[in-house]
This record gives sequence, structure tokens and C-alpha cells, in this order.
Amino acid sequence: MTTKIELQTRIAELETAQTKAEILYQISLGLNKAGDEEELLQTLAQPAQETGAFMANLIYTDLNEAVAPKWFNVIAAWSRENALAAPVGTRYSLSEYPLANLWMAGAGKPQLIADVATDERVDEEVRVLMEQMNIRAAAIIPLVQAKRWIGILAFSWKEPHQFSRQEAEIYHAFIDLVAPAVENRRLAEKARVRAKEQTVLNKLGQALTARLNVEQVLGEAYRGAAGLVDTTNFAIGLYNAEKDEISFPFDTTETDDKHIISIPASHGMNGYVVRNRTSLLIRENMAEWHEERGLEMVGKPALCWLGVPLIIGDRALGALSIQSYTPSQIYNEHDRNLLTAIASQIAIALHNAQLFEETQRRMREVQLLHDVGLAAAFGVRLEETLQAAAETLAAEFDNALVALMLLDKESNTLRLDAGVGYPPGVVGHERISVGTGLVGWVVQRSEPALVPDMSLDSRCINFDKVDVETRSELCVPLIIDAQVIGIINIESVQLNAFTNDDLRLLNTLASSLAVLVERARLVDNLEQIVEERTAELRKSLKDRDRLQLEIIEAQQHAIQELSTPVIPIMDRIIVMPLIGSIDSMRAKDIMRTLLAGIRKHRAKIVILDITGVAIVDSGVAGRLDKTIQAARLKGAQTIITGISDAVAETIVDLGIDWSGLKTLSDLQTGLIVALSSLSFKLDKAQTN
Repeated sequence: MTTKIELQTRIAELETAQTKAEILYQISLGLNKAGDEEELLQTLAQPAQETGAFMANLIYTDLNEAVAPKWFNVIAAWSRENALAAPVGTRYSLSEYPLANLWMAGAGKPQLIADVATDERVDEEVRVLMEQMNIRAAAIIPLVQAKRWIGILAFSWKEPHQFSRQEAEIYHAFIDLVAPAVENRRLAEKARVRAKEQTVLNKLGQALTARLNVEQVLGEAYRGAAGLVDTTNFAIGLYNAEKDEISFPFDTTETDDKHIISIPASHGMNGYVVRNRTSLLIRENMAEWHEERGLEMVGKPALCWLGVPLIIGDRALGALSIQSYTPSQIYNEHDRNLLTAIASQIAIALHNAQLFEETQRRMREVQLLHDVGLAAAFGVRLEETLQAAAETLAAEFDNALVALMLLDKESNTLRLDAGVGYPPGVVGHERISVGTGLVGWVVQRSEPALVPDMSLDSRCINFDKVDVETRSELCVPLIIDAQVIGIINIESVQLNAFTNDDLRLLNTLASSLAVLVERARLVDNLEQIVEERTAELRKSLKDRDRLQLEIIEAQQHAIQELSTPVIPIMDRIIVMPLIGSIDSMRAKDIMRTLLAGIRKHRAKIVILDITGVAIVDSGVAGRLDKTIQAARLKGAQTIITGISDAVAETIVDLGIDWSGLKTLSDLQTGLIVALSSLSFKLDKAQTN
């Protein structure tokens, strides 16, 4: 018969089993209700909390190619005193973290360490580390499913703790109960994260497609990347092949590295990524990595660095990088894949934006060349030509002082012959000696200069009679036959008012303007010759008729040269703006000048701009047809622009057939068509 003691023991065992079952049941319910890993850990830590545990951690493992644990990631953490030894986000390498061997020792059962000071499983290094974290007792529960590591559940006590049989059974039951729930949650979270990442990438692609400005593309790239990776230390470097350097127009780095504007492409990890066109992930030993490759380290060394190239076709546009200065932010292969996906979208958008900005810059140059040339062509005298050019430039550069100065070789000085923004009495009188100021330096060196801050450049001076203090300056020489004849100088009250694009634009304009200045000088010289010849005619009535005829012919010749200018706007494209009436003699001059221009500039496309031709009759149309046929024989295609409503009606009324020609309403459209004909691909968005 069962004794009373045996019965009491049996009842106690049943009560213990019932308590254990109730605890596991409540934990099972909690696992199903938990909204995130923090709530999951609170549920699992309840039994340990009731026995005095002061800290709990839920840790996931990342596996290597051999499906063995390689990294430990703290996913959730709890501490009774809000003093976490391992905050959420902390990442440990299995090969380097001392506690790893202890964590991995029992894959099939919990490790219950009652006292770290006496437990033989705890070696000296681990004992010291645990005591530093105020841990005297611990329960380490492996989360393993089908022999595959999922993670670790760890509870810690500040004092030695003797584990009861019930505790041991509960923690042992955790292996089969918790591991599947954690794995399912982990897989579901991965699926959710992947879906979120795909959504962010799709939105980023759509946002980048709508941006045709480089600065806007970089800003959109940062906002999109922030939804996928930690962008606390995020940078985009753009590669300049001509200078072989990388600039950083976008940088959120927390350190003083923000002052680094550009670096040689042979330096640093960004340079390595660009040169080798490959992604780079460095988790440790940053200095050793640089030393092994003989690279110079740039900026403060990070503890972890990830960079991917921005590539379009076979050309590297730059690099996209993120870096971490704290151990809790360590990137992995998934981060590399994400950044690579982001970089591929950025590269396409960046390439399109650069093409668009280049096209806009080209069109701006062509339009300015046309405007300055047209304005100067209406000026017959040198003074009129220079002032017209200065006013056109002033309209391009807002709130800037524009000066055109010509060199007087006899006095070796530059005179301010035309300008905008200067007070009365300065233009036409102010002189600067060659070698004085930035303008004098440009004349001496025969090379342009761009100064972003005049206060830092000893070459710069302000005109004595100008009250406004200018802060940035751009100066280019006017050169004819390798000789400097003057300068174009533009000053602004703002710092960094001018760009390298402005410098290139002014250089291009200076070449055409120098020719116009020389032509205007010829006209002035011609007037002087006319006056001298007139004086001679007054002395001799006998030669009057002959000399008058020579004067008229000389004037006509000069006017004809000025009325049929050929303007090269870029490689293989020339523009001839026609102004006024066209008779048979002028038609021959137009044909002769145009053919000479085609030969000189090897032009493939000729744009005849007839905006200034008020009347087009059958005779004018016939003469233009002959000119177009002659150009075709020279291998050049002709585009006619500037057809007004009145001219179009006249052509239709006269029955003139121009259906075989490209006729466009304005010069800008003609330029776009010309660029497209030379395989410069433009879409509608880029031409708006």
C-alpha cells in the first residue's frame, strides 16, 4: 500500500508538474501574443525575474557558408537596473568574443552556472569578463532547431544562484518550445524586412527618375538610403577623370572629415572602390588593410567601412559609402547587397542628371554666344560693340560688375572701355597698369583666373572710384593671333559666385568677342582712313569721283563682312545669323563666307538664322536655296531657324517649296535638332 509520505511526495510532484505546465502554457500564450522581440524577451524572462535575475538577453546568430554560427547579434535586452552589458544592436564575432565558447558548449541542453567563481566550465578569462559585468550566476539556453543554431537566451544573476529542479526543467523545455517560435518570428521578420526594402528601392527608383539635377539626385539618394541602412556616416564621392580625384558633394560624417572636399583617386578606400570598380567591406584592422596595399588613409579611421562603386556601363562615376565608429554598428553582406542595389539606381539617375546639366550648359553657352554676337554685330563702332557685349553679359550674370578692358600697348595699360554696374566717370577713363591687380596678371600670363574669395588673393584689387566691395572675380583674356588685346572681367559682391562652367563659358565667348573687337577696330580705322582720303579729295577735284568710289566700295566691303558672320558654336556645328535685306551681291557673299566657314571648321551642320531678315520674297528664297545646295555639296546639312509668322505666310503665298529642309521657329530648337543629329540623345524632359 502507498504510504502517506509517498502520497505526499506524489502530490508535490504533481503540483510541481502542474506549476511547470502552467508556466510553460503562459509562456506559450505570451510567445503568440508578443508583438516584437522586446515583448518576446519579457515573456521568456518572467521565470528568471521571479527568482532574482537582473538581466536578460535574446541573441540571434548569423551563420557562415558552412551553416555554423559566425556572428552573435543582440536583438532584445532587459535589465532591472537599466544598465545593459550588451545593448540592442551589439554584434559579436564568434572567433573573438570570450563568452562565445561558453555559449556554444551545450547545443542540446541549458547551461546552468550557479557560481561563476567555482564552476569548472568557466575559464579565467570568461570569469573576469563576467565579474566585470556583475554576473555571478547565469542560465544559458541554446536555441537550436534541427541541429541548426538560431540563437541564445541568456539570464544573469548578481549573486550565486542555486537552480531548482523546476527551473532546470523549465529552461530545458525552452529549447523545444522557444526555438521554433523564435525561428518562425525571425523568418517572418526577414520576409517583412525584404518586402520593406523592395518597397523602399522601388520608391527610390521612382523618385530618382524625376530628378534631373545632380544636387537633387544626391539628396534623394540620401533620403532613400536612410530607409534601408544606417546613414549616420554616409557619403557620396564623385570621380573627376580629368583631375583623377574624388570630390564629396554630399557627406553626413559625424567627424571632422567633413572638411575634406576632395582627395586624389589614388588615396583611401573610396579611391580603391572607384579604381577597381568593386565593392569593399572592411569590418576590422583598418590600418593593416591600408598598409598591406600601400594606401594613404584619409580622415579618421572607422571601425567598420562599407563602400560600393557608382558605375554606368564601363565608367565609374564615383562611390557610395557608409562607416561606423562604434562596435555596435557593424555591416554585413546583406548591407553590401542593399548598398549595391541603391548605388545602381543612383548611378543611372546621376548619369542622366550630368548629361542634362551638360546639355543645359552647352545650350546656355550657345545662346550667350549668339546673343553677344548678335548684339555686337549691330554695333558699328568699337565703343558700341564693347558696350553691347558688356550689357548682354550683365544680363547673364545677375548683380555683377562687368568690365571690358582693351590693352594700350604704348602706355602698357588697360583702359575700361565698356562696363555695367560702374558709376559715371569710371567707364572710358579708368586705367590699370599691366601687372597690377588680377586683370594685369591675366594680361601678363595670357591665361584666365577664377578667384572665389578676393580677400584671400593678393592679386585682386577694387577700382578706386567704385564704392561696392566685390568678393569674387572672374577674368579671361581676349586673344588674337596669340597676342592679348584686352580682358573680360566680372566681379560679384558674393563669395564663390562663379564656377568652372562660368570660366569655360567666358573662355569660349572671349574667342568670338576678340574677333568682333578686331572687326570693330577695322571699322574705326576705316572711318579714319575715310576722313584722311576725304581731306585729300578736297585738295584735288580731279580725283574726287574716283576716291569717292573707292570709299563706297571699302565701306560696302566692311559692312558685307560684318553682315555675314560665321559663328562656330561647338565641334562640327556653325551658325550664320542673317540680318537685313539680301540682294544678289550679298547672296554671293553669304555663299562665299558660308563655304569658307564650312571648310575652316569642318562643319557637318549649318544653322541659318533668318530672325533678322524682315522680307523674304522669291528672289531671297532662290538665293538661299543656292546657298543650301552649295553647303550640301560641301557635305553639310542646313537647318533654317527664326521663321516668323509673316515670313511663313510669304513663303506659302509665293509657292516656295521648302518641304525638304528642316525649318524651325527659333535658334534654341535648331540647336537641339543639331545636337540630336550628331548623336547627342535628348528626351523631352531634358529639353524643357
